[in-house]
Amino acid sequence: MEDLRLLKKAKISVMQGRIVKIQSKQGFLFTYIFLGKDGSKHKDHIVNENYCDCEFFIFNKIYKDKAFCYHVLALKIALHREKTITIDVELNDFLDIIREIRHDGKSLKLRKLIYTT
Repeated sequence: MEDLRLLKKAKISVMQGRIVKIQSKQGFLFTYIFLGKDGSKHKDHIVNENYCDCEFFIFNKIYKDKAFCYHVLALKIALHREKTITIDVELNDFLDIIREIRHDGKSLKLRKLIYTT
């Protein structure tokens, strides 16, 4: 039952366009970001197809070897459907975005780039 709930949340997130690929203009670095909802306590997450930095993933997947979090499921669905937003950024901006997510939980720089491009 829990897996169906996570899958539904993942599909909704993909429809909302919350998976963003940021890549350096130099072409050698990229990562995926799951955007938390604006104006809420939800955080942005750094994800790939096998990892997420959220507490659910760390507790349930790593420690209990259970289901992936819905952030990873959303990424897998978005990649399959080719529904990611891709943004090319300078290396300094790339590092700033990662730093903001790790330190503040959200990246205002990433949101500015998304809404101005």
